[in-house]
Amino acid sequence: MKESKGRLRSVRDEAERRETELCLDEAAGNIARAARLLGVSRPQVYNIMQKYGLTSTRKPKVVT
Repeated sequence: MKESKGRLRSVRDEAERRETELCLDEAAGNIARAARLLGVSRPQVYNIMQKYGLTSTRKPKVVT
């Protein structure tokens, strides 16, 4: 029974990491915007990023 708890945690962690990455990409690295997309606070985004070793590189807007 203990193994399934470990599996669930790893699936949940992977989903949290993946969704955070997607929102950071969509927000072009803007932490406040990514936090709004995720529905969490800005400090929570920083905590998640630290937990999974994620970085946020602000991407310059391309003007055409």
